[in-house]
Amino acid sequence: MSLTVIWFILTLVFIIAEMLVGSLYLFALSMGCLFAGTFAYFDFSADTQAIIAGIVTILGAIGFYFLKRKRKKQDSDDNFDIGQSVHVTEIKEDGSATVMHRGARWQAKAKTGNLSEGYWTISEIKGIYLILEQK
Repeated sequence: MSLTVIWFILTLVFIIAEMLVGSLYLFALSMGCLFAGTFAYFDFSADTQAIIAGIVTILGAIGFYFLKRKRKKQDSDDNFDIGQSVHVTEIKEDGSATVMHRGARWQAKAKTGNLSEGYWTISEIKGIYLILEQK
């Protein structure tokens, strides 16, 4: 069996494994094998094929790592509560309030100044507190 066929079989094995597991790093490994198989088809040496497989795999893994990091950062910035309106009815002695939002009780504080009764807009969330701005 030639190296070309072995590289392409490895490519298929890693693609199937990636589909079962869902790891993009296995996809990077399969791309490395695909490139190495292409180099084997054009009769490059086995050393060159292995180096190409390693380089493509490493570059793919690094690329997927940064893509995953970027996507994770974007996902953490998406907070659907910001901009929503809440009704403040009772203010505690410390200036905070307990408000109902999405069927649950939340602790709320004013972004600037003190809370007063009325409708407020959620500007951010810090821990267990909704930080509110006057509507």
